Amino acid sequence: MPFHELTENGFQHIGELVPAELLDLFETQIHSLAVAGLEQKGLPVPETEPFAALLKTGGAFRTSLIGNLRNMDVVHMMASEVREKLKQLGFTEWAGLSVPLIYPTLRADPPAETTYLLPWHQDYATQCRKAWRLWIPLRDATPDTGSMSVVRGSHRLGYVEHDMTDPARPHVPEHLLTDLEQITLNMPRGSGVLFDPLLVHASVPARTPVTKFVLLIQVQDLTTLADPDSPDDPLASRLAMTARRDTHRRHS
Repeated sequence: MPFHELTENGFQHIGELVPAELLDLFETQIHSLAVAGLEQKGLPVPETEPFAALLKTGGAFRTSLIGNLRNMDVVHMMASEVREKLKQLGFTEWAGLSVPLIYPTLRADPPAETTYLLPWHQDYATQCRKAWRLWIPLRDATPDTGSMSVVRGSHRLGYVEHDMTDPARPHVPEHLLTDLEQITLNMPRGSGVLFDPLLVHASVPARTPVTKFVLLIQVQDLTTLADPDSPDDPLASRLAMTARRDTHRRHS
């Protein structure tokens, strides 16, 4: 599979990364998890979207729950499928990964919650200079159900200085994007978009009462790891920005 779209536009669609049976298993386990958590707290279980109700209880339990979602066995099963698909498509060879880091994280964004939505930004938590990311919705991604917007070709801007007026929400200034095409992705569950970390992108919140689940696969080369001790390493300043963001989020 050629990756000229990734090079030219900064992103490229890849279909059928996660098989339907694993997506269905994920839904079953998320429902069971939500029911068990609500019952443990003595709360009623709503007929629709009980997981969103569980997240809204907040507190240390929510923090622990979110932190452990990536460790679900079904998430690692999905990541394994994606890893094999990348090899089959020839991406790992094309990318020239000497010491590959390919690992999953999982986002769960409940409806009507804006705290963790991301404005226009480049990926500032990327640890390696040679890196890509796969964004895979586990439910259909639309402007109504929640998605991601991208700015075509914005990776060509290089490292963009983010506006840190609000340290909890670093963002790329809008005026830099005026003449570039902004696209909101419409994608079926289990498909993905592979993108350059320098691509400017943003969260699209759900306008329906469902949780947006997204599997994120980090693809990086450990031989290009950022050096936090070097003042000339652009990734080091990005990681410092991430630390500041996380600190302000915890105290906001």
